[in-house]
Amino acid sequence: MRVYLVRHAESVGNAAEILQGQRDYGLSSRGRMQASRLAERFSGIPLVAIYSSPLARARETARLIARRPGLAVVEEPGLLERAFGAGEGLTRQELLRLFPEIVARKQREETAYYPGEESRDSFQRRVVDSIRAMVERHPDGDVLAVTHAGPISAYCLAVLAMPFVRPVPFVLENASVTVVEHRDGVATIETMNDTCQLRGLA
Repeated sequence: MRVYLVRHAESVGNAAEILQGQRDYGLSSRGRMQASRLAERFSGIPLVAIYSSPLARARETARLIARRPGLAVVEEPGLLERAFGAGEGLTRQELLRLFPEIVARKQREETAYYPGEESRDSFQRRVVDSIRAMVERHPDGDVLAVTHAGPISAYCLAVLAMPFVRPVPFVLENASVTVVEHRDGVATIETMNDTCQLRGLA
């Protein structure tokens, strides 16, 4: 079976370059167009389930995709973006002004957390457990999960048996598709950060 991991379309927070974390931001007008393109892409792909992070930017993306297959969107808390504590809701400039030492340590790849931030280990464990549970529930059919860049990165690093460090060694754009095949207990990344459906979209 395959798991299609979709990063939500552009949100209002993305457009404003805000560290969103678990703050709730809906889709921008551009994001809604991106989500419509995703719906067209998946209209011919048979899916047995569609899951979504509970945050609005993911839910809205998932609901637009789900209109064509006619499946209900199941909210999955394990797909939530990482909680960044006191860093959430701030732009890069605001983070540099309020937390200069933490930002500098993160840039040097040192372990550093904003007050109240979810640890890397607990975050990755939450995401991996959530996706593994989906695989176990649907061994004979493909599923789609709309989530965030953080969870997709954390899961792919686990599949590749790579350490969870920053900066993450790959890019995941808004409305991108990453495909992971699960066969005989082995997970294989088939596609990462595929945005072919967005060609021609300004």
